[in-house]
Amino acid sequence: MNQKIFDKDTMVSLWSDNYECWFCEGNRPDSIHHIIPRSDTFCSNSPLNSAPMCNYPCHLNNHGLITTEKWKAKLLQKTIRYLLKQNYALTQQDLEFYLKHQKLYEQHLDS
Repeated sequence: MNQKIFDKDTMVSLWSDNYECWFCEGNRPDSIHHIIPRSDTFCSNSPLNSAPMCNYPCHLNNHGLITTEKWKAKLLQKTIRYLLKQNYALTQQDLEFYLKHQKLYEQHLDS
């Protein structure tokens, strides 16, 4: 399996109760965005690397912005909070992903 593609069944089960776009906070997300882009060496199909978004205009129109370190940190932190609140059990792959990006998870963000 390609390690850079999300498993559809896993994503549906994890995100089916979420109605918020992580970018605009609107209630119409229609895609799952890789927070660490697929072109990055450290991209992962871990759910920790996923963020629900409106594909257009939020994801596609703001791709340059959402790949900045500040936005990666914001999206990663929001995703892990959401998943843990849903009682998601972290896998070994998730832990490895977290450790690779620990600085982004620990970055202080101004609201």
